[in-house]
Amino acid sequence: MVEPLAQVCHDLGGTDLVTEVSRSNEVELGTALEWAAYQGAMNAFDMDCGQLTGEVAGLHDRLSDSEEKASNLEDMLQQE
Repeated sequence: MVEPLAQVCHDLGGTDLVTEVSRSNEVELGTALEWAAYQGAMNAFDMDCGQLTGEVAGLHDRLSDSEEKASNLEDMLQQE
């Protein structure tokens, strides 16, 4: 979690958000940056979850295919 958070903080440095918030006092700036970093990390987490969900669906499909093939092979063996 630290690496994505560090990347988000680095990416935020060049945005209009930092320019706008830097006009505020230090406490507001710190809070805004923490919130922005949190949001960026959550977006990265959501993307990772979406990718893993897709991989799980693919693995489930492969498992179903393998089970069907195994069942067909058992049927062929019983017929011999």
